[in-house]
Amino acid sequence: MFFLTSTIELVDDKSKPVRQAGGTESAGSGTDPDIVLVGPFWTRLEATEELRCDADCLLHRDDVLRIGARLSEEVYPAFQFDHHQVRKDVADVVELLLQNDVTGAVISDWLVHPNPDLGDSTPLNWLDRDRPEHEVLESARRSIPMLQAVTNELRSHNLPYAARRGPAS
Repeated sequence: MFFLTSTIELVDDKSKPVRQAGGTESAGSGTDPDIVLVGPFWTRLEATEELRCDADCLLHRDDVLRIGARLSEEVYPAFQFDHHQVRKDVADVVELLLQNDVTGAVISDWLVHPNPDLGDSTPLNWLDRDRPEHEVLESARRSIPMLQAVTNELRSHNLPYAARRGPAS
């Protein structure tokens, strides 16, 4: 099930992400930053079947991008999976940003928005075109302070997809 609030927009077509007015630039301004999450999204069951692992294993993997929810099960952006494994290029970005306390929703949003470091390509499109992964990782490193600020802004509003990473319940 997809939901829509004033602070989050789910888009079910990775070729057409749309940033709402204000975007993540509003972090620190006292208003909710807008996060765009691009699907399709897989359930925990679908992700475990794709990766051929059980739920406990899935929930403890640091290379899997997941977006938490307070009243429902977490979801997994399908773009990270390829032939029963997590794409290494996406996993490397996810691991780097999770280590720096950036949430799955913020990581997912960053992956699907044009990035000036990458010639205005989205990081995901850059990786899909087999461009150098190290350039995406370098851009992610440079973006850490901004992404942490967005994460902290989301947390200040106690939003369900802004919780600290840990095993989902």
